[in-house]
Amino acid sequence: MMLLKIDKITKHFGGLAALKGVRFDIGEGEILGLIGPNGSGKTTLINIISNALRPTAGKILFEERDITKLPAHIRLRMGISRTFQHTLFFGSLSAFENVAFGCEFSLEQGWNLFRRFSTRKGMQNNWSKAVELLRFTGLLEAKDKLAASLSHKEQKLLNIAIAMSSRPKLMLLDEPLSGMSPAEVQSTMELIKKIRDDKEVTILLVEHNMKAVVSNCDKLIVLNYGEVVAEGSPQEVVTNINVIEAYLGSETELS
Repeated sequence: MMLLKIDKITKHFGGLAALKGVRFDIGEGEILGLIGPNGSGKTTLINIISNALRPTAGKILFEERDITKLPAHIRLRMGISRTFQHTLFFGSLSAFENVAFGCEFSLEQGWNLFRRFSTRKGMQNNWSKAVELLRFTGLLEAKDKLAASLSHKEQKLLNIAIAMSSRPKLMLLDEPLSGMSPAEVQSTMELIKKIRDDKEVTILLVEHNMKAVVSNCDKLIVLNYGEVVAEGSPQEVVTNINVIEAYLGSETELS
């Protein structure tokens, strides 16, 4: 069943067209890889899906509902969460506090949220949920460490745990593997697949690590200069001559 439909999304920044009529669907339970060169429009598209940006034209349908004009917090409550290229959390709070705050944010808004958070009452209500998410993502032993003191991989996993705290149906992961060693990439991709399989979360993965994307995604979408230049299974995409010429350089880079 189709979960998300991107229908002719266009985004202009002044005279620059960052996205030009982008169209594709994501089915429930898929891991869809969104790839393309730097500047191809990948993060712009994620920002539009999460409502960090408004499209110039086009529509976004989530569970067959038009969400194009809905605010970000409504999309979050409907089941769309995201991570960012650069880690985003409260560095002076512990890993546990960051995840517990995320759990509370899915229930509260505005000043009431910050009042409850500052008194820790809201966090107490979500203690078991936060601990379960930290255990699931492999961060339980680091739960009392300040977020700013965590390793690079741990900070990436913390962002994933925070994104999971709202019980999403769709997670938008923006370069979750950047800066990781091959072993860390493998374990993180195993976690992403576990999120899909165990938590029944659909994944839209923006990533430059081509081997990880080709090995783990069900389908790939390739953007170049704001347009979709290829779509299909990983093997179909990596052997597409337009993709090879526009982005990959040579087919052997993916072997």
